[in-house]
Amino acid sequence: MMLKLLELEREIFRAGYYKAMVLQLDNCEFCNPCSGNRVDCKNPQMARPGAEALGVDVFATVRKAGYSIEVLKYYSDVMNRYAFLLLQ
Repeated sequence: MMLKLLELEREIFRAGYYKAMVLQLDNCEFCNPCSGNRVDCKNPQMARPGAEALGVDVFATVRKAGYSIEVLKYYSDVMNRYAFLLLQ
């Protein structure tokens, strides 16, 4: 899924939105195992920061967009996964 989002980010960048950036809410999963740091990353051109790292209130943003998001109580609970494509 992340590859498709990065392709979309690139298309939008080429359309003139030079500040386009995809933020995901999980590990990028390009490498297994992940090095865990930017210095040793094998795909730094594809790595993106997490939304929380940029100060995005994920819960408020998702809810404002009309989607459901709740704090999970158990590991067995079904998790909703989101990504953001930021444009300016």
